[in-house]
Amino acid sequence: MEGRTFTAEYDNAVLYNDFIVNEIIRRFEEKDAVIIYISDHGEEVFENGREFAGHSMEESGNRNMIEIPAIIWASKKFRQSYPEKISALNAALDRPYRTDYLIHALLDLLDIRTTSFEPEKSILNARFDSSLPRIYNQQPYIKDE
Repeated sequence: MEGRTFTAEYDNAVLYNDFIVNEIIRRFEEKDAVIIYISDHGEEVFENGREFAGHSMEESGNRNMIEIPAIIWASKKFRQSYPEKISALNAALDRPYRTDYLIHALLDLLDIRTTSFEPEKSILNARFDSSLPRIYNQQPYIKDE
């Protein structure tokens, strides 16, 4: 498939996904709600002059394929009811994260404590440990700037 056609189709798919996420948010605007959206993978679309589009190149993955978009949206009612949660979310904006630790952030967000909860793995927790390694292809992943 020609690169421009692929790019246009990809952009259209992203636009449609944005529409769906927006519709979900609209359904919860008036409720006491938080919505978490995390993509299942990143995507390279002819970046840096490469003749490649996709996400499944284990050996030569790059940040476009590895780093994934995430959105945490909170309704006005939630923001008013839980300002400390909003502060924690805002503090987490630029923290490196692993999605396999999401359960710890959810437990923290919902104030659920179990013996399995590890605060250092919750991006919302003051005890979050940003030095925990992120792994890609059995190797530590270090963001290339």
